[in-house]
Amino acid sequence: MPDEDDRPRDAFGAAHDAWDAAWADDDSWTDVVIPDDIRELAPDIAAYHRELRAARRNEWIGRQLSRRGALTSCILLGALIVAALAAGAMTALTPTTAPSQLAAAPIAAPAVADGHVGGLLPSVLLRTTDQQPVAARALRPKAIALVPLHCDCTNLLDLVGAQATKSRLSLAVVAPAATDAEAAALPGQLHSVEPDVFFDPAAAVADSVRSTGVTVVLVKPDGTISSIQRSMTVAAIPALADQLRQFAGTSSG
Repeated sequence: MPDEDDRPRDAFGAAHDAWDAAWADDDSWTDVVIPDDIRELAPDIAAYHRELRAARRNEWIGRQLSRRGALTSCILLGALIVAALAAGAMTALTPTTAPSQLAAAPIAAPAVADGHVGGLLPSVLLRTTDQQPVAARALRPKAIALVPLHCDCTNLLDLVGAQATKSRLSLAVVAPAATDAEAAALPGQLHSVEPDVFFDPAAAVADSVRSTGVTVVLVKPDGTISSIQRSMTVAAIPALADQLRQFAGTSSG
């Protein structure tokens, strides 16, 4: 009687034997590791849920795009976004134009004495940082800060310059000396404005307006003095702002 191995094999039996042989040669299944703690599967579970969310998101986008007019709406929305970005870029890149400063007018001939409100500055010559002569009465219209030597008033002058700029006035700083390195360096130290620096060796302007401490003189386009603020401090900036608003109202045009 023939044993099992001697019997003829049908197609199914041959396939079965081939599977057994392949399985016997493949020992990769022995590398399978069963975790002791379910928490070790957390990364795989998170990845699975990410795939589900991505699939739902793609399905939703597909449904939206398949609607009638969806493509046109997307194009219009994209165009609006691009236009908004372009407008923002143009606004950021376009330099802001400062308001034009007030122009000088013919010098007045007031009956008020020099150095008083309503009068003129004294008829004296000042010197620029490179020792060029400039008439004091040519400083119009102007916010003039008369400073003592070594005043350590950079922050105060910065605030004064900021307020003057709002009223379309430039700032001039006059020091009572033939030259002074601290005053000459002010244009590079102020943030709100770049002042013109002048030297008055005889302190004629300061004496004319009876300057004390830092004194701010507002000069109208016709050269007449609008106001004099002596012993200027940071606390007095609001009062100076009020004077500048009145100045702008009477000197515009």
